[in-house]
Amino acid sequence: MLRVSRWLLLILNTGNWLFFAGAVVLLALLATGTAPFATHVIMRDAYPGYEHALLRAVEGLVAIGIAVVFAVDILFRRLLAILATLDAGDPFQLANAARLHHIAWALLAIQLLDLCFGALALHIGSIAHKPIPWSFGLTGWLAVLLLFILARVFRQGAEMRDEIEGTV
Repeated sequence: MLRVSRWLLLILNTGNWLFFAGAVVLLALLATGTAPFATHVIMRDAYPGYEHALLRAVEGLVAIGIAVVFAVDILFRRLLAILATLDAGDPFQLANAARLHHIAWALLAIQLLDLCFGALALHIGSIAHKPIPWSFGLTGWLAVLLLFILARVFRQGAEMRDEIEGTV
């Protein structure tokens, strides 16, 4: 199961960076006005007077996606490092507590970027008169809280283990 998890994380992280490459290209195309499918013409005809605001908002959505890539990369890399210690048979280390703490911060960043996405989605929906589906999710915020708590518990457990090993 650990091998499957490792491969899945590696594949997902590769996909994460492929998304990054595509998003950077799309952002460059939008910023230079050479976006595919004649985006500017379509928006100009569909939303006269609002095409510039819509394009800037769409650029904002793509930029948020780019920022999420870095948080997701931190998450995947730290999980891979934790899996490596688990595979080695010694997962209760202070380093893993720090990794869980980093994962919690990465999830917090993702949640904050999700709020930014929601604000932009509402803005685009008001301009285009077509709502973009987005809803606030409490589950992600609970996961952030849970990970900060688990990182602290893991750290205390690793410190206790190190203390016991030092006295024996």
